[in-house]
Amino acid sequence: MRAIVTGGTGFIGKSLVKRLKKERWKIYVVTRYEGKAKRVLGEDINELVWDKTLYFPEADVIFNIAGEIRGRKYEDFKKGNVDFVRQVLNKSKGKAEKFVHLSSLAAAGPSPECEPLDETAESPISLYGRSKLEGERVVKENADHWVILRPSAVFGPGDMAFLELFRVIKRGFVPLVNEQILSMVFVEDLTEAIINSLNVSENEVFNVCGKEPISYWDFALKVAEKIGVRKVRKLRIPYSLAVAAAFLSQTFSPGSMFHVDKVREGKEKCWIATPEKAFKYGLFTETPLDEAIALTIQWYRERGLI
Repeated sequence: MRAIVTGGTGFIGKSLVKRLKKERWKIYVVTRYEGKAKRVLGEDINELVWDKTLYFPEADVIFNIAGEIRGRKYEDFKKGNVDFVRQVLNKSKGKAEKFVHLSSLAAAGPSPECEPLDETAESPISLYGRSKLEGERVVKENADHWVILRPSAVFGPGDMAFLELFRVIKRGFVPLVNEQILSMVFVEDLTEAIINSLNVSENEVFNVCGKEPISYWDFALKVAEKIGVRKVRKLRIPYSLAVAAAFLSQTFSPGSMFHVDKVREGKEKCWIATPEKAFKYGLFTETPLDEAIALTIQWYRERGLI
């Protein structure tokens, strides 16, 4: 089997490539910098260096994992989540049998009344969410055979976004802007869903998340228990202060994950989806949350990160 992967050197992309290598796929990774994919993923990776003249080879599937998660204005997100998707589709026209696109629960929006959202939801509240929804529409309009996956909050080995939370919890604190309730998904479960989506014959959208949502606080308590912290305290942060801090972060540290658009999402109480459809199609088997957290902590510790 032959796969073209965008975003292969990112958190989710690396997990996917690792799995594809294990199953002996021939893998082409799209990269903007020559040598980066081989350095990160291994010399057995075939690189496709991105530019206007890039030629896509024939493949069984395009896994479009790349996306822009940082930005100050809509155009910042649009470049990576809409324009890039259209460009990849143009380059892959007639070259691949299937297009698997990684979207986000942010495209659906938060959950009114904390009721789980199904795949018909389309009410994003953030600039990021708007761009991911528009990217979905580009896929539906331009790809012949496609699957769109909407993961919830993703964590697991290799993740740098949740690392800061784990570090703060180790110090005995949990920063809270809101008492959020979340659907979450372990990165290896998401990877399984990405690969198994090739078995879906129809053009479909799937939520990919655990069956049971969890509060941010309860997740933090589970992390604290696995790390070995006996007591943690809530560090409540007023929304106005969080916005101000995020504004400074995005102004002086453009590459930071902490920006105003992310705080806007954090103000909403519930981000809950139902994965019923994904389980019905057999896309993945859920890893127990305690086990997933333990594996994540183990990965951090092995690298001296916590």
